[in-house]
Amino acid sequence: MLEIRLYEIYDYVTLFLIAESNITLSGKPKPFYLKQNWQRLAPYHAKIRRVEVNLMANTNITANPWRNENTMRDEGIRLGVPNSTKGNSWAGGTVSRFNSHTKIPSELRKARAGYRPVSGACFHCSYCFDSIAGVRQKLGSFSHTELDIPKFRDKQHIIDRFRNGKDLFDRGGGPIHRVNKNQIELPQLLQREPERFMYMLNRSFPNAGFRDA
Repeated sequence: MLEIRLYEIYDYVTLFLIAESNITLSGKPKPFYLKQNWQRLAPYHAKIRRVEVNLMANTNITANPWRNENTMRDEGIRLGVPNSTKGNSWAGGTVSRFNSHTKIPSELRKARAGYRPVSGACFHCSYCFDSIAGVRQKLGSFSHTELDIPKFRDKQHIIDRFRNGKDLFDRGGGPIHRVNKNQIELPQLLQREPERFMYMLNRSFPNAGFRDA
């Protein structure tokens, strides 16, 4: 997913600041994935600034995953942009124009529910995994620890939800619609290498495109 993002917007971005830790937001040990795969992303090195955040400094790292999430954002900014004059908090996925009277980025993030959305502006790919193991790893790593339960980790449940466009967590809201890939503007890397990313383009297979199902 990182490679797709870099490929898509590399020419339009000045700096990709990427913060990683060897501990998940839920407090479990993990590798430094970007560090391990650094050479794989060699074409993009000129614009990537990678920093490591020490979550062990947080008191009882397994008790408050949301504090870990905030630490990753705030420390990432502090370490990656040490001369920043607009505070050390991440603003979230916003487009903002700053001046001397602008609130710090954390305030912008808190108000994001009131922003006017831009229709069709981007793809959100939090669960674009090619394996059941990848989905389960996400469930065991992110801040929503209340969702890491056997029902949502079940193999058949995951396949059914991905294959039929249902919410993985059985939340309310409208259905997820399958779209014709020829009728939307796909990321350029998916267009260039469709076979490699077929699991993103077509989830209708009996295994929902998961290579380990």
